[in-house]
Amino acid sequence: MGEGLVVYVPFPMLHPAIDLDRLRAADPDVEVITDPPFEVDHELRTAREQDPFSEELRRREPPLTPEQADAFARADVVFTLDVPMDLPPRAPKLRWIQAIGSGVGQYVSARLPDGDIVLT
Repeated sequence: MGEGLVVYVPFPMLHPAIDLDRLRAADPDVEVITDPPFEVDHELRTAREQDPFSEELRRREPPLTPEQADAFARADVVFTLDVPMDLPPRAPKLRWIQAIGSGVGQYVSARLPDGDIVLT
């Protein structure tokens, strides 16, 4: 896809709730990526909320697969519950994260730069 918008939906539980075909059909320049999945286990997600700048948690975070790294690097928009810690260098095109769920505490560890990435 040339200069089109890339939307990454890495949280598999979202896939049934989103009409992916309709999203893809909205504009031929919109690319929707659903694979590979990216999820943080509940224990780590909770720990990240409680201590978002912990170096020990950063060491515990599993590395991204090459496919995950590529998807985050290409994404303009991410619809998800989780993102990797220290996200901006991994997602240079990212401008919007649409969070799912009732809280956004787990995104603090992503170290989103002020004003550069919108979190809704």
